Amino acid sequence: MKQYIFTVDDRELIINASGISDAVEQIKLIMKFDGTKYSTQMKSIEFKGVKY
Repeated sequence: MKQYIFTVDDRELIINASGISDAVEQIKLIMKFDGTKYSTQMKSIEFKGVKY
């Protein structure tokens, strides 16, 4: 497992995943339950790197 580091609205988010596609799916799930689907403001997501 690797740690994928993202920045979401100036906050660091570290996701443990087996690959980048798994990490992206986890972020999509987090964003879905965060209520952003009904928000008028988009979240800024940036990939920062991988930590082994």
